[in-house]
Amino acid sequence: MGKILRWGIAGCGSVAHVHALALKEIENVRLIACFDKLGEGARNFGSKFNIKWFDNLNDFLSEPLDVVSICTPSGVRKSIALESMKKGIHVITEKPMEATLEAIDEMIEAAKENHCVLGCIFQTRFGEAEQKLREVVDSGILGELVLAEADVLWFRSKDYYASSKWRGTWKFDGGGALMNQAIHTIDLMLWYMGPVKRVFGISKTLSHSIEVEDTAVAVLEFANGSLGNIKATTSVAPGFPRKLGIYGTKGSAELIGESLVVYGSKGTERKLLVKGETVATASNPAGFSHENHKRQFLDFIQAIQRGTRPKIDGYEGRKAVELIFSIYESSSKGIVVELQGASS
Repeated sequence: MGKILRWGIAGCGSVAHVHALALKEIENVRLIACFDKLGEGARNFGSKFNIKWFDNLNDFLSEPLDVVSICTPSGVRKSIALESMKKGIHVITEKPMEATLEAIDEMIEAAKENHCVLGCIFQTRFGEAEQKLREVVDSGILGELVLAEADVLWFRSKDYYASSKWRGTWKFDGGGALMNQAIHTIDLMLWYMGPVKRVFGISKTLSHSIEVEDTAVAVLEFANGSLGNIKATTSVAPGFPRKLGIYGTKGSAELIGESLVVYGSKGTERKLLVKGETVATASNPAGFSHENHKRQFLDFIQAIQRGTRPKIDGYEGRKAVELIFSIYESSSKGIVVELQGASS
């Protein structure tokens, strides 16, 4: 039996419950404490999961913690991560890691300096359909990849944005439909297609009273020469299952919701490789299970135990954020933006 990892959760909102439920099912992990600067939220969360609760970060980090999950608003994650890693505590954050690339880079550097494992939650990579699509792409049966297409056409009500003051702000959210809703699908697109060389995008706020975008489109050129596009919104009713298409010269594949369909070179060659469960995230931000979080936690724990990098470390967590900020820059300046390190 391996060492028991003592785990804490910082930020006690809705996604923290997903973390707690996943951790409760993992052997050799013990959830021992939670922190939220809003004491009532911390107290309620602590009572629900029968753990210590704190409204003071220093007191929370004085507990004998091995790992901290950071589930706070994006724009306040850096300070918690840095203080944790100074104490030798491993850190895994929700997506995005932070609200600026500068903050993310500081977190990556702190992990190296303090010999800590840093990870970012992109749990959709661990889904059955998503894993199968990676096998399909790697096998070469699609031929030369020509085009990738991501559609995240979702709906979020005005009440959703009004429920917390930080929602829909640049400082705490880091962005809108791209950064908070489409980021998982964008991460998958990069995982399958590789880095983006350049991008042109337009982002607008069309139907909500928020600082950030609720609708965006972008055209991409990947480093491998293929092309792509992204459409993201939180403004369309009733909200539709996300779609990610990977199209090649010998065949194509589409993730539609949690299902995977693969097409051969002839129109009649259509195979449903994975029939996924229906999820409600298109219209309900809490409409997903904790199973993929559990799978990612298991990978993260293995990295701690073996002294290796997790599948989604700080560098991997940074990639989608860099692309999204490049789309924002393109939209604000009306230019094509070249991405750094596209050839690496």
